[in-house]
Amino acid sequence: MNISRSNAISILKEFATSGHRPLLVLADSYEKYVVKNGKGRKVPLEILNEFICTSLLSSWNLPFAEPCLIKVDTSLLESANLSSNQNIDHFTPNCFGSKYLENSDDVNNLILATKNKHDFNKILNPMEVIKIGLFDTWVENLDRRNLNYNLMLTHENGKIKFTPIDHCFVFNQLEYKELNPAVFNPSANEHLLDSELGVFLKKYIPITPEFLKSERDYFYYCIGECKKNVIQDLNFLLKTFNLPENTFIPLQAYLFDENRSGKVFEEFKCRMLL
Repeated sequence: MNISRSNAISILKEFATSGHRPLLVLADSYEKYVVKNGKGRKVPLEILNEFICTSLLSSWNLPFAEPCLIKVDTSLLESANLSSNQNIDHFTPNCFGSKYLENSDDVNNLILATKNKHDFNKILNPMEVIKIGLFDTWVENLDRRNLNYNLMLTHENGKIKFTPIDHCFVFNQLEYKELNPAVFNPSANEHLLDSELGVFLKKYIPITPEFLKSERDYFYYCIGECKKNVIQDLNFLLKTFNLPENTFIPLQAYLFDENRSGKVFEEFKCRMLL
């Protein structure tokens, strides 16, 4: 996946979230992006996670907001009348940008209709939501759960489509050097598949042996694709953020460990059968 670069030319909005308080900017490509900074850290773990998970989602053929490396000039920030929660210095040298999904709604701000098969049929991509649950288990996403879905809702062909966002708190919220593929115990964590939306979708998806085999085949296919494709994006991040060459070696060992992958799918299977 090619990660583009752009410069912000206007700050349109500051989002009042409990986390990063991202900015909506207009780039010199005349595209709008939601921008997060690296919080002034030498290794900006959370925005690296955003870039990496977008790359992985691409290999999983799941929906995502197109990423971009965004530079926001200090003078632009100083003139934007931002809240006191923002530290202007944290926006240098580069930020993570995700392409703004026009006419979208944050699922956290909506009351979803989850009563019957009619409501289920209004959803364009229910199986992709289930696969996002499998993806979350694989990357140990601690931040997509009931009441904090981190899903955006758009409308296509008269139906609603879910797109995952916000992948700061993945990989068990650990530094890459701390990752140990032998340690995998996510069952205590809240999860998309256990949420109101997840339980509703599972009600209308037959969890048959054939279904589970298909999902298992898909999972291992995606792992293989990620192993091939992510290297280019990791090298891009090494150079862009001037990171040591061995930064991502523990992450790759963690993601592509065969024993861990087996545990991931067993965890997914258990959550689907609940």
